[in-house]
Amino acid sequence: MSHNKITVLGKTQNSTGDISTINLNDLSDVTLSSVANNEIIEYNGVNFVNGSKDESDIVSGYLLATENTTVSSVTSTYELVSVNSKFLDTRNSALYGREETKGGLISISEFPSGTASVADIYCQFQLISGQFLLIASTRGHFVNSSSQSVVCWMDSNYNELGARVILKPASGGMRGSKRILGYINTNTTEKVHIGFVSTSGHYRRRTNRGYTIQIFRIGDYLS
Repeated sequence: MSHNKITVLGKTQNSTGDISTINLNDLSDVTLSSVANNEIIEYNGVNFVNGSKDESDIVSGYLLATENTTVSSVTSTYELVSVNSKFLDTRNSALYGREETKGGLISISEFPSGTASVADIYCQFQLISGQFLLIASTRGHFVNSSSQSVVCWMDSNYNELGARVILKPASGGMRGSKRILGYINTNTTEKVHIGFVSTSGHYRRRTNRGYTIQIFRIGDYLS
């Protein structure tokens, strides 16, 4: 009795019914040559081909900001309306911190009542069109051990762009900085910031060296 053999990409079964090894190059729309370690496969509009990527190919724009000291004594607390609902305080000067940007990203300073405007304050971050990974690391300075805040990345309309994170004082059981992650896919210029979902007894100044911002453009706008 005869039967038709099953073939896959021209490869037939052996005596045990297995198909012999199939390589990526066996696919009609894949063309690989001189494959090397750490290469990737990408689509060039016609075929999938191998190639290399460095950081500049993957991250086309970034904004980095760091703080290394406190803001002058500000005893008022954050709230959920106006500019006071945006987590801020980092200074841009030789004494207070630094900022580095690439690809059209900029920081925007705002000076709410009670905050000295003797140097730039990183408050909002303006993005161009694209996909962005948002990373912040911070801790708070609170009125007492029962105070706490819930924060997350937000856009200019206070839409939440990532998971909510609880900030508490050390006396309330939290030590060290907390990581705050977010993501945005925007087809227009957009401002983002760390905003408060809720807050109680959170001073608008912080202890030393408690704030970093990292924003990376990881792709074009995804429609």
